[in-house]
Amino acid sequence: MRIVDRAKTLVQHLTQPQVQPASKKPAEPPPEYRRDLITGTQVIIAPQRGSRPITFVLPSDESEMLAPQRDDPFLDPQASGNKEPVLCLTEQESGEWSLQVFENKYPAVQTDQPVVADVDLGPYESAYAYGYHYVVVTRDPVKNIAHLSHDKVEEIIRAFLQMYRDIQNDPLIRYITVFQNHGRQGGASLPHPHSQILATAIVPDDVRGQMERAKKFYEAHGATLFDFIIKRELADESRIVYQNQHFLVFCPYAPLFSFEMHIFPKEHESYFEHIKDEHIGYLVDALRATLQVLSKVMLNVHYNFFVRVTPVNSDSRYDYWRWHIVVTPRILHLAGLEIATRLSSLSMTPERMAESLRENTVPGTYSFNERIGE
Repeated sequence: MRIVDRAKTLVQHLTQPQVQPASKKPAEPPPEYRRDLITGTQVIIAPQRGSRPITFVLPSDESEMLAPQRDDPFLDPQASGNKEPVLCLTEQESGEWSLQVFENKYPAVQTDQPVVADVDLGPYESAYAYGYHYVVVTRDPVKNIAHLSHDKVEEIIRAFLQMYRDIQNDPLIRYITVFQNHGRQGGASLPHPHSQILATAIVPDDVRGQMERAKKFYEAHGATLFDFIIKRELADESRIVYQNQHFLVFCPYAPLFSFEMHIFPKEHESYFEHIKDEHIGYLVDALRATLQVLSKVMLNVHYNFFVRVTPVNSDSRYDYWRWHIVVTPRILHLAGLEIATRLSSLSMTPERMAESLRENTVPGTYSFNERIGE
């Protein structure tokens, strides 16, 4: 190459914008197995899978979740064929109902027949599904707990408690599930916000298994499993999302779902129905904060929440248990791995989930004025 050509090449090199070498991303932590202490469920945390391409996109039903429906059967429940409410709260000013509890029009269990013995079907077993199935409906056709006022959410919690206490008076009932499905992917058949209460004459095997694990832990360590979890989460701080004086919200160490959160009373409370009246406002604050930050981080996310409680009408004592609420966002469907092995695989650590949620929390009525982890 001639000198003049070399000169031209050098000038071009010096005058052209220089491309800096790409900085290396910090290495993702290696995949790991984790086990949930309460359920015994194993999960795989594999952050590297967050980089895999996903081309299938679920259709959005944002309009369904944000706009009232013309054929909404919960706008006037009784006119739509629902039974008269067993519990009805009214607005002081207007006199109109603000919350109703009535029997589910399509119940999973019924009380029409007396409980009978199991039917012998060879290797199979069957029995009449005795129980109660109620719907808890708020008047507003659009606002869910994340968007309702503190007072309106307190009405819902108090309705849960009143129904729970009433149902357990039936000596045939063994377990009461309080839950809410929000959005199509959460299993809701109607967009109008509502919760459900399902009381059964059996204790579900999964619940029985959790009780056994908690009991064994207590017998082995002389302290409850939940005391251990709460102390560890408060000391570690990395998975805490929100807290107030009486309740703690955190992402569990081994979640089944991305951005799953648990709401625990800080003080030892075995029985949901025995919650102190002065603590209900703090529970409302924690539940609203949890669903608000979930809605903020993942707009229009579908989810479930349910209360993990003790069996009822049992001769056993459950002093080793602590009731709590589990919130499970339904971001992805179960895939082959989960169905085949019951192993949940997550592409983000719960510590990173909690950090993202924590950064978006809004101080509530009773929240601590502090930022966890700073």
